[in-house]
Amino acid sequence: MSRALSSRTVLVVAAVLALIALVFAGFGAGFAINEHNKASDIRSSRASTYEQQQNAVDFADKVMTKLMTIRQDTVKDDVAAIEADIDGDFASQFSPRTDSYESIVELNKIVAEGSVVASGLENESTDDQGKTQYNVVMAVDQQIQNQPGDAAKAGDKSAAPSTSKKAPASSSAAPSSEKAAAPSSGDGEKHTYRVRVTVTPNDDGDLKVTGVNFIP
Repeated sequence: MSRALSSRTVLVVAAVLALIALVFAGFGAGFAINEHNKASDIRSSRASTYEQQQNAVDFADKVMTKLMTIRQDTVKDDVAAIEADIDGDFASQFSPRTDSYESIVELNKIVAEGSVVASGLENESTDDQGKTQYNVVMAVDQQIQNQPGDAAKAGDKSAAPSTSKKAPASSSAAPSSEKAAAPSSGDGEKHTYRVRVTVTPNDDGDLKVTGVNFIP
């Protein structure tokens, strides 16, 4: 009788231990799956953030290349393409001056080739509306020349002033006659500029350049 009871007790204890083991095994598996899912979510979030940042850098590169590349034959279309990619403070400074900018480029037959040498995300910030702003710093080369034409033949008064090495052919805030001018001869001049570009998504989520500042 005692042996049977003892055997039965052993079986009960074994069954309880087995049940406990199964419970903990299930808990451990669930915990492991949960931690794996958390890690996967973190990796996905980081990948998404990196993609957004890279998209902002690429967009800044594209717009600055447009800004620093000038063709007198296509200046109206070029300016329209730039205006489609800008917004905010930069648009409010750039757009009112496009007519005079186009006239200067066409009058002086300006040709300038811009290219981004290097760029990277400096930091992220938040604007007054809570939108994420991407601040991109870059180095931009610009090869400038003009083709002497009627403006050059007419004399110094009708020709644009020579380009200063301190300012590019595209203004840091907007087109202007002084900063958009090219050398008075047919010889080209090459300059390299450091620029900070602010990229902000609009209400539709489309990226727009909202700030351009040349760094001394």
